[in-house]
Amino acid sequence: MTIKWEKIGQYLDRLVKVAKINSLKDYSRDSSLATSNIMLCFGALEITDSELKKFYEYLAQAHPLTILICGKNSENNFSTLLNSIYSKKSRKFIMTALNKDKNMREWIEQLFWATWPSEERFDEWKENRILVIGDDSFYNKIRSKINQFLQKK
Repeated sequence: MTIKWEKIGQYLDRLVKVAKINSLKDYSRDSSLATSNIMLCFGALEITDSELKKFYEYLAQAHPLTILICGKNSENNFSTLLNSIYSKKSRKFIMTALNKDKNMREWIEQLFWATWPSEERFDEWKENRILVIGDDSFYNKIRSKINQFLQKK
């Protein structure tokens, strides 16, 4: 399934896009991530380690600039991310970050205020993307917080 990214604004002259998937099985390779910092917001879905590893391998093949993990099981999901993407050689370095906070506002502030690509990839940076992995209620809460943040910038 191709993810439908929706442009919801700009921050520091970079596009902000958001999308939602209900399951990691809904994700397919997305080469458009190569110019993006991406925040993965995990909701209350049950995810197997094998699903998570496969998802991260697909994600790493797109060579995003940065991957920020937040939400449910963020520490375990981050550990799996590191084991998945750094066990394989990549032609481009991907910065990684973890936010263990339960406050969605903190996640958004970290994405926009404290998440940067590596120096050698900084000029490639064109977008910030938020991928919500969860149900509509979880997505709507995050989307609302992002809109509030962008309106106050």
